[in-house]
Amino acid sequence: MTAVERRLRERQQRIHEIIESAKHIFTAKGLANATMLDIAERSELSRRTIYLYFNNKDEVSLAVASDSLAKLGNSVEEVSRHQGPAIDKLKDVLEVYLSMNRTDPASFQVILNFDTSVRALGERHELVGKCYGEIARLRRLIAGLLSEGALDGSIRAFPDAKVAAATLVALVHSTLHSASSSANILLGPLGLEPRIFIAETFDILLGYLIRK
Repeated sequence: MTAVERRLRERQQRIHEIIESAKHIFTAKGLANATMLDIAERSELSRRTIYLYFNNKDEVSLAVASDSLAKLGNSVEEVSRHQGPAIDKLKDVLEVYLSMNRTDPASFQVILNFDTSVRALGERHELVGKCYGEIARLRRLIAGLLSEGALDGSIRAFPDAKVAAATLVALVHSTLHSASSSANILLGPLGLEPRIFIAETFDILLGYLIRK
């Protein structure tokens, strides 16, 4: 291994450590209340050192979002290779979302709320591009399942699978975001627990997708 390769590997490892530390801090304090100093201390870095890797908390947030979206995409891609009708694979895809929401809530909330960081950094930022690329990957995978389902007879046919897939991804993300950000409205005047809201919404989506 050359010196350049070693430095690159060490940099990538340090970035990974910062991302994992940020997840912990976001879980403990919430994204809005977390600071770069919190993340640096959790990473056992000086405040000056962490700024060698990220310029601000928005960049750290988008790095977490990009990393988490990549893991989400990997899981969805694995599901897409399962045997069986496409509608069952889509059910498994929804379970992938729910599982990440349960097991890694901080990362998932960063994904659902990354618009704030996008506005702060601009759409031309490298990390924004990575996030957009991972979301586009999710859309492609879902579009593939919709097309597969149209062929195997388990899913209704759509004129444009890409448009339908983009809509489905947006609906899933919006549902999970609403369950988190609008919990008081759901529990108060609507008398609906967020987990029930998610389950009912996903059932409605699947019911619409199933070919009658």
